[in-house]
Amino acid sequence: MQCTVVRGEEALQESYEIWLAPQDVYKTWQALIAAGATPVGSEALEMQRIVAGIPLYGIDIRERDLPQETEQMRALNFNKGCYVGQEIVERIRSRGNVHRKFTGLLVEGAAAFARGDKIVSGKPGEGEKEAGEITSVAALRTPSGEQTVGLGYIRREVGVPGREVTIGTVKATVVQLPVESVALV
Repeated sequence: MQCTVVRGEEALQESYEIWLAPQDVYKTWQALIAAGATPVGSEALEMQRIVAGIPLYGIDIRERDLPQETEQMRALNFNKGCYVGQEIVERIRSRGNVHRKFTGLLVEGAAAFARGDKIVSGKPGEGEKEAGEITSVAALRTPSGEQTVGLGYIRREVGVPGREVTIGTVKATVVQLPVESVALV
């Protein structure tokens, strides 16, 4: 059977994708299990993606987000010829930084917040300001208890690791991606 194996750039561990014809999927699945592979579902892969801080196109990377805001600089080529959006990408590179960045947020315990929820900085009643928005969320069981990891865009001046923000009524901490402090069970 013919297949293509692609090595991923996972931040937390090596990953591979196997690309093959649909008729070969089942026998490949069976061969991998027979060789000792552990099957996982799409929910586990989604949790791993969020903890690794890998943005998903259409969810975490939307048409309104500028390439430099996504923190995926390895995906930009400044030597390539003309392409749609080239002017704004080059203008940002030559004149300075963007005002938002893609980052992680961590809550100790289970938290009820969702995609689209606003991130707020400042103390209640003392100059609270909307600072960003959540794009992905994962509730995790870890050896130390439940934790919730969120991904989203936040203003650069607020997006400093260790800074506390509020998402709805929940206190969260800005964390560097990948979220290395989370150990999945």
